[in-house]
Amino acid sequence: MSTIRTGRRKYYDIFPRFYDAFITLHSRRNRDGTRNFIAEAANIPANNHSVVLDICCGTGSVALTLKRKHPASLVVGLDFSRGMLVRARRKASSGPVSFVEADASNLPFGHL
Repeated sequence: MSTIRTGRRKYYDIFPRFYDAFITLHSRRNRDGTRNFIAEAANIPANNHSVVLDICCGTGSVALTLKRKHPASLVVGLDFSRGMLVRARRKASSGPVSFVEADASNLPFGHL
């Protein structure tokens, strides 16, 4: 991993402590509306057993919204920041979403 990406990763490993509060403050009333918009824009068929990959999922808010709206789907959140994923896993608590630590430029999935 390049020096720049290593630096970014360190930043994002620290930032989750403040990230959700920052997003709440910044987006105010539109926070849930934005997540719902993204989930609807994904155009996932209702009652379908789709596989959904949320790349650069951060603290998992969108992935969790996708899972709530599409419970039959397999939702996977991917991020290169261990700190972001620790927060995402805490938010998921019961495990409805799988979270994978990996770099979006080198996805660890085979061809489907």
